[in-house]
Amino acid sequence: MMQVSRTMFRSTVSRHRGGLSAVLAKTTVMDRWCAIPNKGRCYKDCEYFNLVPRCVSSSTGHHDVQQLSKVVGSAEEALGTDLKSGQMVAIGGFGLGGIPETLLQEVARRKDVQNLTIASLTASVDGFGIGLLLESEGKVKRIMSSYVGENKTLERRFFGGDLEVELVPQGTLAARWRAAGSGMPAFFTPTGAGTIYAHGGVPLRYSRETPMQVDLASLPKTVQVFGGQEYVMEESLPADVSLVKAYKADTRGNLVFRGTSRNANPDVAMAGKVCIAEAEHIVEAGQLQPDEIHLPGVYVDKVIHSKCNEKRIERLRMKETETAVQQFTGGRARIMRRAAKEFKT
Repeated sequence: MMQVSRTMFRSTVSRHRGGLSAVLAKTTVMDRWCAIPNKGRCYKDCEYFNLVPRCVSSSTGHHDVQQLSKVVGSAEEALGTDLKSGQMVAIGGFGLGGIPETLLQEVARRKDVQNLTIASLTASVDGFGIGLLLESEGKVKRIMSSYVGENKTLERRFFGGDLEVELVPQGTLAARWRAAGSGMPAFFTPTGAGTIYAHGGVPLRYSRETPMQVDLASLPKTVQVFGGQEYVMEESLPADVSLVKAYKADTRGNLVFRGTSRNANPDVAMAGKVCIAEAEHIVEAGQLQPDEIHLPGVYVDKVIHSKCNEKRIERLRMKETETAVQQFTGGRARIMRRAAKEFKT
């Protein structure tokens, strides 16, 4: 059976009035009735949407529609042949929050996949998350990100000429994913206007032979003036494969994110031609309320159970003990202790 793409979904749903559109327009409840009276057409459309039709009532012409489960057994099976060398891979999460740990470990393990372009809000840290991919020689050709300062491996490889780094404003990067998922080819934003980001010349790759010599730099961006203000044109950023992390998923691919781990995960998922999600909890279809679903299953192709949920803290900060405070001496300490006495506890 065919796997429905975002474009196929939108175009085919628009052809039906009061029939399949009534069901498929609400992607979280696609498991009830198909009101198309023509049984042959029902079977054709169900196959088009990777659904399994079941004739229940010949008198009404209604057919019960069950969608095949999107849950697969492992990260290895999920990535399968969808992940190939040279692809653009969008990765959800921010810092170490909401990153698809299980899927990233499998990507790092795959020796046959090389020269990837990675797009993510941050570059994680050494030896964890995206940092695992950067440790493998030749695994990543370019990384598009907003904040990379916590990853020393990236810094070493970038200035050594082994890695291309394209810095993108964080809001712009998220908006480019969102534009790709919405079918928009480009948009205008004031972010970066009048700076080197818009003018071009930002180093993307350094020379391996000559230290700090720029081998590749960014090109100037298209700038337009609207209402007397400059705006930079940004193209959408579709991905060949999107990897996201959810707190909960159902067998139809509907996702629920938890707290700040929601971050860019929905936008990343929308941008991918193939979206693979890992979830800490997987429930049967129908167990999620429509109002609690953050990302409809139409954007998700495969779901796996997350095996890695370390949830490492990027910078651990501990409360100082009383002993440590007492050892804090000097003029500033005396001032603070005296000021503290002015407060009632």
